[in-house]
Amino acid sequence: MKRLAVVTGVFFFAFVLLLSCGGGGDESLLGNLQGTWLGWIEDDGGVISEFSLQIDGDGNILDVKIGGKSTGITGSINDDWDENLFWLNYSSNRNGGIMIVDSQYSHATYGDHGVSGFTDYSLGMLEKGAVNLPAHAESEIVQSYPVGGAYIFTDDSGIYNWVGDNITMTVNPDLTFSGSVTSEGNFSGSFQNFESNHGQYAGTFTRSTDPPLTMDITAYISPDGTAVSAFASESGTVPASLYDFILMGFKK
Repeated sequence: MKRLAVVTGVFFFAFVLLLSCGGGGDESLLGNLQGTWLGWIEDDGGVISEFSLQIDGDGNILDVKIGGKSTGITGSINDDWDENLFWLNYSSNRNGGIMIVDSQYSHATYGDHGVSGFTDYSLGMLEKGAVNLPAHAESEIVQSYPVGGAYIFTDDSGIYNWVGDNITMTVNPDLTFSGSVTSEGNFSGSFQNFESNHGQYAGTFTRSTDPPLTMDITAYISPDGTAVSAFASESGTVPASLYDFILMGFKK
């Protein structure tokens, strides 16, 4: 299987950084994460579960719940060079992960390495302060999303780029969509499948690279319907790890 260059560069670096640092970064940033984050995660087997993180004002993970039940897992969070990017370091029974949050620190695109190292993964959408996870209508994703961030690769040498707030997307009523990434080109595609109970959309899109790159995409809309988390992997592959994804977050 061909792996995406972004992931090899991005997440290897992420975990070197994660494992070399203790808990607690810039407290002024970590304090913005304080609260309970609730949403959905999907594991590498396609199983979707309710997921929540309880985080204190110092960036400590006080509890992790899966399926509404406490796991007893704790941990710590480190901030990175960008104020919207955080690394998660769990104490046990779950490997580290990443949160890409919006500028209001209210929604997050989430990914972790599951329980077996780099051979499994979970991906999802979290919202701070959400109290329930409602079913969604297919049309809820139809919006313009002027602000977004992503990890995306720049060339086949494994160089990656954090694109901060320079990615946009518009979803049309027929669930076709298009967007752009500053200095990285445009993309367009469509969602062909929708699952209402989890607000999950799935489809394909093409990036205007040379040659063009077609990718599979899965997206989750937030409980309040104002944000989208999306995960893309090269079309036709079966992703073997978190390394095979581009993580994106959008806010309307």
